Amino acid sequence: MRLFCSKLCKTPLFNAALLVSLSMSPNVLAEQQSETEATVAAKYQELLKQYDMDMPDPEAVQKSEMKSDPFPEVQVDTELKPHIDPKKDSAALHYAEVLKQQGLDPDDFGKKPDAENDRVYALSDKSQKQLLDDMIWVEGGSFTMGSEAPEATNREKPAHKVTLDGFYIGKTELTQALFEELMGWNVSYFECGQCAMNNVSWSNIQLFIERLNKVTGKEFRLPTEAEWEYAAKGGIKSKNFRFSGSNNIEDVAWYAGNGQRKSHPVAQKQANELGLYDMTGNLWEFVHDDMVRSIYTKEERVNPVYLRSNDPKQKTMKVIRGGGYEFSANESLMFKRDGATNNVRMPDIGFRLALTSKEASKQASK
Repeated sequence: MRLFCSKLCKTPLFNAALLVSLSMSPNVLAEQQSETEATVAAKYQELLKQYDMDMPDPEAVQKSEMKSDPFPEVQVDTELKPHIDPKKDSAALHYAEVLKQQGLDPDDFGKKPDAENDRVYALSDKSQKQLLDDMIWVEGGSFTMGSEAPEATNREKPAHKVTLDGFYIGKTELTQALFEELMGWNVSYFECGQCAMNNVSWSNIQLFIERLNKVTGKEFRLPTEAEWEYAAKGGIKSKNFRFSGSNNIEDVAWYAGNGQRKSHPVAQKQANELGLYDMTGNLWEFVHDDMVRSIYTKEERVNPVYLRSNDPKQKTMKVIRGGGYEFSANESLMFKRDGATNNVRMPDIGFRLALTSKEASKQASK
């Protein structure tokens, strides 16, 4: 389950929710709270229902904030299926209806059919060419990862030097059109061919990449967290902007100030120094690394990546980067980190691809 407290605990939304969590009746709440706060409390309850979350306990929240690691090992279901129960709320019912329209069953979504080995997944030559053309080369180099800025939290400190080899990264977040062409389904909350694919888990993404590599003969993957931040900052062309491509977030991002609580078509805002779009805002993006608060140290690192296990089905929390359409400017700074479990699906999380080489993989060339 994604950790919302870093955002909600600081807002009137959470304050209103605390009153509700103390078992106050609707009448008492209405008497003691303004109409605005009562409305906020109702919206908070609706949000929790939408994401199948329980009302937070104030004492538990306080204790959790005292822990040294806000991203502990978590027990998650790593099967590829919806993280919400279609019988619990209207959002889930809508989700189930979307699956039904596409011939998918929520109870076994993502499970491989008996004839999996006989199925053919295809991507047109045009789509394959466009995908490769949109992979931008990032020349290797060194940069400062993390931050000592006042806005940085402990999980974003200390700032430290990182050196990376060159790599390719997607010009944009992966679009729904390309995802659906290969996979045959699209369960995005915001359906739009040229919008970023959303509402897929990290595990779903691994299945997509596996099939993509079989079709293309390449070795696509998710970027590491260090690669992602280096590319967002502009690589060796960096101008040290606060956001990816500008000091003015309006130039480069869909965020809380202009996002209208939804994702938008990719590449509508200004690109960064490398020609990458939406590295700030629109959707948070999954990367390869596991999330651990204490992973940053002052020691210099070369091509760092952190995984608790090489087993992609291991229960773990994954790093997400970049901010999203409902997050403020301060929450969208390039060094900001958040996390989501590897089976969670959210309407504000997507991904972009990375590639070490455009040459065919050794396995495909045999």
